[in-house]
Amino acid sequence: MLEGVNELQMGNDVSGILDALTIPIVLVDRDTVVTRFNHAARTALGLSGTDIGLRPSQVKALASIKDIDQLSVRAIADGADQRSEFHYGERWFAVNVAPCKASNHQISGAVITCTNVTAFRASVEQALYEREYTKAILNTVSIGLVVLDSDLRVQTANRAFYELFDVSRETATGTSFLDPGHDWKGLSLRVALEAAVTSNTAFETFEIQRDLPNLGCRVFQVDARKLSREESHSLLLAVQDITDRKRAEEALRVSEERHRLLFTSMDEGFCTIEVIFDGQHCPVDYRILEVNNAFEEQTGIKDAKGKLMRELFPLHEQRWFDIYGQIALTGEPARFEEFAAQLGRWYDVYAFRVGSAESRQVAVLFSDVTPRVRDQEALRDADRRKDEFLATLAHELRNPLAPVRNWLEIMKRSPDNPALLERARTTIDRQMLQMERLVDDLLDISRIHKDKLELRRARIDLTSILHQAVETCRHLAERANHTLTLTLPPAPIYVDGDGVRLAQLVCNLLNNACKYTEQGGHIGLSLHQEGDDAIICVKDSGVGIPSEMLGRIFEMFTQVDSTLEKSQGGLGIGLTLVKRLVEMHGGNIEAFSEGTGLGSEFRVRLPLLVSEPSISVLPSRTSAPA
Repeated sequence: MLEGVNELQMGNDVSGILDALTIPIVLVDRDTVVTRFNHAARTALGLSGTDIGLRPSQVKALASIKDIDQLSVRAIADGADQRSEFHYGERWFAVNVAPCKASNHQISGAVITCTNVTAFRASVEQALYEREYTKAILNTVSIGLVVLDSDLRVQTANRAFYELFDVSRETATGTSFLDPGHDWKGLSLRVALEAAVTSNTAFETFEIQRDLPNLGCRVFQVDARKLSREESHSLLLAVQDITDRKRAEEALRVSEERHRLLFTSMDEGFCTIEVIFDGQHCPVDYRILEVNNAFEEQTGIKDAKGKLMRELFPLHEQRWFDIYGQIALTGEPARFEEFAAQLGRWYDVYAFRVGSAESRQVAVLFSDVTPRVRDQEALRDADRRKDEFLATLAHELRNPLAPVRNWLEIMKRSPDNPALLERARTTIDRQMLQMERLVDDLLDISRIHKDKLELRRARIDLTSILHQAVETCRHLAERANHTLTLTLPPAPIYVDGDGVRLAQLVCNLLNNACKYTEQGGHIGLSLHQEGDDAIICVKDSGVGIPSEMLGRIFEMFTQVDSTLEKSQGGLGIGLTLVKRLVEMHGGNIEAFSEGTGLGSEFRVRLPLLVSEPSISVLPSRTSAPA
């Protein structure tokens, strides 16, 4: 290495040249005895003057070099460099033992140079470690990794790749990834890989299929990354079996589609809400997160998604928030039926928590049951009115029976008193007529409901019907000191109807007016023509009709004041009978009142008789509406 050293070793400048070199250098003679060393050897290896004259193996630092004496002998004998390495302290040195030639080209000894390779060795070891570490990692990855050259031949792969496709390293290496033996589905793989090689993008992702033994057709996701090697390019493929994931995704898609179909097609309203609590953990509002198609129909609320209930209805009842808040906190579902005053509807609700307690989310399945609740209330009301009717019927039948019994007892005791007997006969006759009228009303209602009531139609002058009704009811008006007035048109008004039934309905209206008008009141009966209709009006100054009763006044068993103590008699079926009789004649009836104590008016509208009926006296059967 230092061929010129032998020419200078006896010169005065040899020591200066050696000391200028930063590499530790030790000179030995032909007998392999240390003759000289430089400053770098003194500093790096700890050599001192006492080491002069010793063999290299006797020098502490050089003794770490395996077979250092033999290496020196061999270099001198063979005239060739000998190499080794040794570890001294925390440093590694590369050793080169070179023959030293004199000026006559004879070998006079050897030069031992020690180069510090600690940093280089560390980097090499690190690289080897990282290589093995990376290899270990790649072999533990479950995704198949394979490197292809620019001709798409397999260069190397990890363990998962070989196991995935059941091939050995020896079989796969050097083969084309597109060989028929790989059995990929279609030609799109070649196009995709060639595009990845030539593409300017570093990353391509695509899906392919392949039939695997005992597994059938599998779907693989391939991520192709281009690796540059000077002029050529290679590809790193990450091949992952995603068949199960694809099937799960498809199953999830189908499930979600079914859920969405159910969610959107069901008739019940559905929504998901997030309950909002205040600082004391009290529910104060909720946000509507999701609604189905039936939500708007069931609630009447439009564009509710994302809005607060208090924003939509500031006065929404607190009990709704309390119920949903309890469900959100405890996770216990609830089934209940409640009235929402702000919505004006009754709801049958099933609510349950979704997600964790921290989400505060509640799913609400509900139906508008307002019609059912109202029907139930109507049934309860009808049942109540039926009971009241039976009680009233018993009361009304007992009223005439009591005087009949009394007068019969008097007649037994005074059989020879003509005046007393006449009074008894008159009273009994009047009471029997009252009972007969009650029974007739009951029978008529029954006939109408059974569609058995017949009208004997004829050409009827309504003015005569009203006169007849006034005469029939006059005694009731006189007994209550009522003023009864009759207003008729100057000419007769004719209708096609049953005279008996027309008189009956007018009488019932007059009787009703007499019952519900205080002593000394006024009752007016009038007839006039409006277009093609005849209008019969019965107006009184009586107790009036509350506004909430106007729509129900013609219902069965309905009375404005149904208490027996205040009842003026009647079963609550008179107006129902009137309405049915009017409808059987092709007309209609309306009730009017400005309120309690302000009297009432009943207005009957009947179609006029346009021409003479072809058969005016034969009875015809007309049924009441269902």
